[in-house]
Amino acid sequence: PIHFHCAHGRAREIVRDANASIEEWAHLSEKERAKCKRTFNLHTQMLAPDAGLGTEEQLELAKKRLKAMIWFGILEYWPESMWLFRQELKTDLSFYTPVF
Repeated sequence: PIHFHCAHGRAREIVRDANASIEEWAHLSEKERAKCKRTFNLHTQMLAPDAGLGTEEQLELAKKRLKAMIWFGILEYWPESMWLFRQELKTDLSFYTPVF
């Protein structure tokens, strides 16, 4: 998912308010909406923390680094991710359910 990172102002308040409506967003001026960067994403930030926060350069660097990885897993699709791991790396791992 794309997460918005907005500079201080009304747009930031709307994005952070779970009860805000799309109508509130639509009533913002274009200048206020422009304060939000759609490229900001937690995963992008983790893959490219050394690039400018929320920039297109950060997004491109994160994509480059992701493509260079041998494998990565998606928590919400863990069984499928582990299957891909086994196929890609030609190994078989036993599944263990962590107990906390």
